[in-house]
Amino acid sequence: MRLKSQQSLFIKANTEQESATRASFRVALEIAKRGKSFTDGEMIKECLIAVAEEICPEKVNLFKSVSLSANTVARRVQDIAENISSQLYDKNGHHEWFSLALDESTDVSDTAQVLIFIR
Repeated sequence: MRLKSQQSLFIKANTEQESATRASFRVALEIAKRGKSFTDGEMIKECLIAVAEEICPEKVNLFKSVSLSANTVARRVQDIAENISSQLYDKNGHHEWFSLALDESTDVSDTAQVLIFIR
């Protein structure tokens, strides 16, 4: 019985850490998409903790475990960029040369649209 409870605790901790890591990646992506400074992650974390203290105080430690330091955000953005490059490489064959055209606009419903053309 004790082993089961220890395993359950380990799985819960692992799941919470995975959630914190995913959250860190999502915030880093939003920072990068908006062209904001990587140091904004620290301010965002302070805001998240303040909200958690008011709305769900039992989850404050989980919010505190989300790493959003400037160095972490920079690493996350680099990891995302490498992943996108890898996906482009995998989907478009192993060409020695290719051209990439990118156009960003906002449609009438104020939704951002991105067009990527690879040749």
